[in-house]
Amino acid sequence: VKKSLKFTGMLVLIIAGLLFGNIYLKYKTLSNELMAAKGALKEAYIELFTGETKVVDELYQLEAKVNKLKGDLEITSGGISVLEIMKELSKAGENNSNFSVKFNEANMAEGRITVRGETDSFESANILKERLIKGNYFKDILLTDLKTMAGGGAAFSLSITLKK
Repeated sequence: VKKSLKFTGMLVLIIAGLLFGNIYLKYKTLSNELMAAKGALKEAYIELFTGETKVVDELYQLEAKVNKLKGDLEITSGGISVLEIMKELSKAGENNSNFSVKFNEANMAEGRITVRGETDSFESANILKERLIKGNYFKDILLTDLKTMAGGGAAFSLSITLKK
């Protein structure tokens, strides 16, 4: 009886040791996966926001940026979405055989847009402005910084006020 009790006690200790070992291995595996996921998130965050120098908590900072972008999605009280504006710009700048436009930069804030780009001539920049005026979303359009480029063509800047 004592021998069976000792044998049973040893088996219980072995099983308990194996159980704790299994739990520890699961914990270490999950811990390593969490560290790998955090590393991948940090890497993706740095790649996405290259100008960001101070990265403390990637997840929190990413959530904050996403929430800000959601707020910026509709930049006017009228509810015009950024995608609708970009579509309108793209439609006005459609290239054909005698008209070529390349948009380099678009900044949007508080119901105003500043667009910088290049076109093949001064006339094409004016055509672009006229096409945008005919659009549904733009109230006032000013063509500024119209300059001749070294390789030919013209660089331009548009200051656009959105309709409310």
